[in-house]
Amino acid sequence: MEVLGLIEAAGIREACDLDLLLFFSRHPRVVLTNDQLATYVGHEVEDVARALELMLGASLLKQGLSPSAAGKMYVLAVDDVAEWLEPVRRLCATPDGRHALRTLLKERRLQTQATNGER
Repeated sequence: MEVLGLIEAAGIREACDLDLLLFFSRHPRVVLTNDQLATYVGHEVEDVARALELMLGASLLKQGLSPSAAGKMYVLAVDDVAEWLEPVRRLCATPDGRHALRTLLKERRLQTQATNGER
């Protein structure tokens, strides 16, 4: 299956989703606030919160207990993503690869919106 199909099967639809997935692939166990995550991945806090909910709902992430009240512990569910994560990481290892995948995600989103009559 092509890389785009793999990430779409996992529910990744937006650039923020992809950037968070890549962040968690490099940092599979972190304790951070949503504001900190937004700063690290370069997206708005609202987009990060939406992407986190998507990833938690798809069981790509697990939320652990954190001794710190300031942040939440997120753990990448490696067993659930191992099959398709490495090809995505290889593609996204270069700026051109990341750009190409983000462009494809955007085109797919726009195509879906046009099909559904959304704006």
